[in-house]
Amino acid sequence: MFAGHDMKIPEFKNKNRMIDAGKNVLIVILMITAALLAVKSGLFSGRGAPNVLDGVLPFGQETPLSGENGIYTAAAAPFYIVVTPQKGAHCAVVYDGEAVRAAYSRFSALLGQAIGSSGEPEAATDGEWKTALSGSGIYFDFLSDQPLSVLAGWLGTSVSGGAADHTARRICIAADGSGVTLYYIRARYGTVYRCKTALSNTDISDNIAGYLPDGTAFNFELASPFLMVDGNALITTGRLDIHSATAENPLNSTAGVDGLLSAFEMNSVLAEYVQLTDGTELYVEGDATMRIEANGTVMYSDTGQQGQEDVPTPAQAIEMARALCQKTIGADCGAASVYLSSIWKDSEAGEYQITFDYSLNGLPITFSDGSSAAELTLTGSGVTSAKMILRKYRILDDSENPLPAMQAAAVVQAMGGGEPVLSYTDDYGSVAVNWVVR
Repeated sequence: MFAGHDMKIPEFKNKNRMIDAGKNVLIVILMITAALLAVKSGLFSGRGAPNVLDGVLPFGQETPLSGENGIYTAAAAPFYIVVTPQKGAHCAVVYDGEAVRAAYSRFSALLGQAIGSSGEPEAATDGEWKTALSGSGIYFDFLSDQPLSVLAGWLGTSVSGGAADHTARRICIAADGSGVTLYYIRARYGTVYRCKTALSNTDISDNIAGYLPDGTAFNFELASPFLMVDGNALITTGRLDIHSATAENPLNSTAGVDGLLSAFEMNSVLAEYVQLTDGTELYVEGDATMRIEANGTVMYSDTGQQGQEDVPTPAQAIEMARALCQKTIGADCGAASVYLSSIWKDSEAGEYQITFDYSLNGLPITFSDGSSAAELTLTGSGVTSAKMILRKYRILDDSENPLPAMQAAAVVQAMGGGEPVLSYTDDYGSVAVNWVVR
């Protein structure tokens, strides 16, 4: 809604904290007129912010692009886009999948041109980053680091020089007196870089015309910023009205199981089949084993694929994993989309660890136990192990009203700090809208 090449990156295992606005525990809200809010602060052990490649693109709805190593379909897009038509006046496109996709469709070409024409990256200061965010331009937040070289390929271009080896979560294309500069933050290190681009100021101004300020601010821009809260956290204005949702296990038919086996190149006729007493189904064919639990959790392993031969490039590995997830967790996920949420390359072992997750209506879906929707290991040129949680989501007509962003930031400050991220949380029994603290 309108409210305002470092591939060796491990997925953080920090504890996320979830703010549940539906409970009756009073928390003193700091920095705002001593208001009392009924909230409950909770903890659940799970993954922190995924490190590489978050997005909101549904499979099959983007045009595949030809790269130097093959044809790829974009597996990531921003969750937040902030348009700044004039200094300090922002318009945020957030919490609405259709609105975010429409804005990204409008601005993705500019982002591609900025990355593709970027010069050698230079270290920038935090002050220069803040000046860029507050000035005229467009800000993109993917919620985790992404390899700029892979992102450039998805946008139909390529990047050379030092930026090709960099990752970025937050990206800003900022207009200034001398042209347009590409700024980005490498989330793992917290370092800021800037690159000159071939874009002109009019390229920016012509594309952001019509976007009106809505009162959104970055935390650092507030008269009294929330201490210990991420300075780049978006503080939107107004009431949040988010559709409720439900979820179920879609693996309730033989056809669904056959499709799952086929996706992993297992033959449902030739595979040996055993049903365990707890309802778990076990399929074995040669070196490949698949375990399908009653709750929709799938475990797969193939001990026959070992070694470091034919190790793919990061772009190739992502595309292989994306295609597999399209046939599995993405085949019957209902109103949800599937996106690439992290990648880690282990060069010594010739392996990639890649995860995918669900998103719904522009919000990430977080499992209460910290699991990802899909966790894949690619060894050489094949998948050697996988864990998947198959879920089918439905958006309901009624809505939930989580805390407004300003109050959520105040609660995060009272809880000790972090970054509030609005999410759907799935505890395998129900789905709720919560602020998750990263």
